[in-house]
Amino acid sequence: MQTRSKVLSKSIDTLVEDIYGLFRGHTVDPERSRLFGEAIANTIANRLASYSTDREFTLRVSNLGKPDRQLWYERNSEETKETLSGHTLIKFLFGDILEHLLLFLAKEAGHEVSHEQTEVEIDGIKGHNDAVIDGVVIDCKSASTHSFKKFRDGTLAQDDPFGYMEQLAGYSRGLGGLPGGFLAIDKQNGHIALMQVPVEELDALQIEDRIKYLKDVVTQPEP
Repeated sequence: MQTRSKVLSKSIDTLVEDIYGLFRGHTVDPERSRLFGEAIANTIANRLASYSTDREFTLRVSNLGKPDRQLWYERNSEETKETLSGHTLIKFLFGDILEHLLLFLAKEAGHEVSHEQTEVEIDGIKGHNDAVIDGVVIDCKSASTHSFKKFRDGTLAQDDPFGYMEQLAGYSRGLGGLPGGFLAIDKQNGHIALMQVPVEELDALQIEDRIKYLKDVVTQPEP
């Protein structure tokens, strides 16, 4: 097993290169492998159990970037929500598993991974971040080849339909204003990319103001 001093010597700038390096020959840490297996099993069990219940809408860090009107309807619409197909839910589950894999590989590559699923809270809005790697708040994403290009090329901020930037800004703020980044994997071809986001860019999103605004929006009588 690598010593702590070796772990701390790693830089996030080499994270992707170091992960790829594992596939040239690497002995996996047995205890870390066991914990990884448990995490996968627990994720599958939790996801399957959650599909049997309708969860009440609540503002969370993970949905702060969604369009205002969509959030209003999610909270206030009385129409029956669309039931997602089994194959769609399997696709989501596959994404969860890949995100666990990214963190496992980062650890095996000698990088410091901490604050996994740490609960953060900003003005009463809660969320759980994926991890902090080498001092950077990381949000893991699995993506199609087309969407992966945004992370690889660093253009996500210009085309962010799911509000990932606000989500990352919330995690960053909740953990004291750390720099952030997305660790993304192309689920079709296996490519990995790290898109780092400076603190200044996250602060510019003014996430506290966004939260205050959305709290008012979703309680309005009309969309």
